[in-house]
Amino acid sequence: MISLEASRQLNLLIDRWEQHAGMQIAQDAVLLAEALHDEIPHYSDKVREEVHLAAVRMASWNLGGPATQEGAYLVAVERLIERSAGSPSQEIAAASDELLAQYLDNLSTREPQRPGIEPYDNLNQVALNTGLPWNQVGLPNLPRVSQQPMVEVPQSTEQVASPVAEALPANQRVSLGSQPLKLPPLVSSPRHIDPGPIMPEALPDYKSLTTLEVIWKLHAQSPRLGQHARQELENRRFSAADIELATRLSHPEIAQRLLVVRELPLMQREDRKTWLYYMTKDPDESVRYAAAAALITSSDPRLLRQLKAELTADPSPRIQSLIKR
Repeated sequence: MISLEASRQLNLLIDRWEQHAGMQIAQDAVLLAEALHDEIPHYSDKVREEVHLAAVRMASWNLGGPATQEGAYLVAVERLIERSAGSPSQEIAAASDELLAQYLDNLSTREPQRPGIEPYDNLNQVALNTGLPWNQVGLPNLPRVSQQPMVEVPQSTEQVASPVAEALPANQRVSLGSQPLKLPPLVSSPRHIDPGPIMPEALPDYKSLTTLEVIWKLHAQSPRLGQHARQELENRRFSAADIELATRLSHPEIAQRLLVVRELPLMQREDRKTWLYYMTKDPDESVRYAAAAALITSSDPRLLRQLKAELTADPSPRIQSLIKR
């Protein structure tokens, strides 16, 4: 009950902050995100989900302040989103178990009753249980079976020319008198059946993903998924220039992403440190190293502490060596 009441108070606080989101709430928002990050393991699944939804709402705010303060705010909110994300596989498994239990409860184990079949003793006034009503001798125009040995007659190899030009060669062996059977020609290709309109697959939910995860969806193989990621970034108040920069940041070619790292410090953007921090999460070591080397000279102590803590866990010894400088 205490956790549920706390989540209700959290939503009220988020609603109040959202009405005048700006740098005046940045410090309080950072403290709240860090406190929730530490207390997440003690919350129930329902409260954890409420905290996750509140963190996603906070991530879409545009504080419009200095890059150092806004960068610290974004780092705290991203950590809270990753910590509060639930495990969808467990929910799916629980739902599957519940559906299976309902199916087994409703399943009937009784065998269906099939109607019996009454025996037939006669058919068209002919008794079926007394044998055939005639003898083979009495059938008209049926030759008697001869007991004499059969003499094999050699078959003639001479072929008779068919008077019908359209008859198939194989039909010359099956004929009525002197005329071969004429079969219709085979269809060269089967008739195409239109399957009808194909319904497009449902788009995945990107609202629960972090901003960096949505950015990496911009270059999906499916154009629909790429456009869906662009729409999600627009919902998070990304401008056209922001989306263009995000597209370059997640470019499939490493050389293009390295070029973005070199150009970011020279751009006239107040949030360039935030974009450099995003690039420290790049899958390529050279891109991560270049972005971390550019940020390590920052004067923001909170950002430096966060950056050094993450560089310690980086698998590259070259990047870890930046901490000792």
